[in-house]
Amino acid sequence: MKRIFSYRLTFLTVGALFLNPVLGQERGKSYSTWSTFKPERNGELFIRVENMSFFDNYEYGSPHATGSTLIGAWGRIMAEYYLDNKLRVQVGANGLKYSGKEAFSEVSEWFSVVYQPSDYFRFICGTIDVYSHFNLPEPVFNPDLLTTRPNNRGFQTDYYSKTVDATAFLDWEQLILPGDNQQEVFTAGLTGKIKISDSLSVAGISFPLSVLGRHHGGEIDVSGQRIETLMNFSGGIRLERPINVWKGFFNSDFLYFCDVTKNFRQPIEKGYGTLTEVGAYSTKWRIMLRYWHSNRFFSPLGHPLYKSFTPEKPFIFVMHDFISARANYTFKIAGIARLLVEGDYWFDTRRQKNNFYTGMKLIISEEFFVRKLKKSAEE
Repeated sequence: MKRIFSYRLTFLTVGALFLNPVLGQERGKSYSTWSTFKPERNGELFIRVENMSFFDNYEYGSPHATGSTLIGAWGRIMAEYYLDNKLRVQVGANGLKYSGKEAFSEVSEWFSVVYQPSDYFRFICGTIDVYSHFNLPEPVFNPDLLTTRPNNRGFQTDYYSKTVDATAFLDWEQLILPGDNQQEVFTAGLTGKIKISDSLSVAGISFPLSVLGRHHGGEIDVSGQRIETLMNFSGGIRLERPINVWKGFFNSDFLYFCDVTKNFRQPIEKGYGTLTEVGAYSTKWRIMLRYWHSNRFFSPLGHPLYKSFTPEKPFIFVMHDFISARANYTFKIAGIARLLVEGDYWFDTRRQKNNFYTGMKLIISEEFFVRKLKKSAEE
């Protein structure tokens, strides 16, 4: 216990010293290929190609998580058309393939309608922008899900202003019809932040909040399984400040978990966690130190190390304390691709175990003009 307290005190002291000269940022969206809305393309048709080839190696010494190695790629090709300067439609196909497996793990449609009447508001129907969910803390939403489930469908609404950013989304993962012997599954979330200062040249401060719920059940559910609704809440502070070509940041979040249905499909009913991060980033580099403490915490979509149990190893570890470090470097290639090299290290201070992650991702995003199908009103 004394050793754990010493680790915690040391990390928080470093964070406090860093707090004054260094202020936080949005969670990483390093993997994003989501295309920016371009109203000037009114009436124009494009073909868009996106791909991410990945190598991810997870080596977990902590007893509650299972390591793995994933090698593969996901890709998509779509037609992108602007009906006017406020409405865009994308239609195409999406595929996920792992090396060593003959069949595709996922082949599905890609259909997305984006209505964006201004820079302050956006509504998406169909395939939604999962990259925006990275504003959620990693214990709640794991970015590595992109290599296992890259196509999310539902609805999403975004609002941006000088003082408030907010995103609400519904990801409908499994639909049921009368007589189906399974449950409907969906995830709904609300993320946002209140910005006290958001200048690029001076210190910035914001207060993020998030709510994430995941539901199994349905009014016509005849599967015989118990209904379940799991909720995650988080709130914290972000501080950020430029330091020459770098930006330093400090993030601190409090997270809460509860099973609101209390049907006990999971071995724990409620719990909490605290996540503190301090680091810096530039156009190519991102480095970060983190400290995680939790008591009976769980999130169905969160990173496995932060959970008090995982489904494949349902042993409850009531308390967690991790000190971790992360670094990644991005190479830009020919203006259409980037190679991301990244690594994570977690030290489990309670069990004296080491956990590692190493990965590489080659991300390609390119589009080709086909033709202008109609003239704008100005023409």
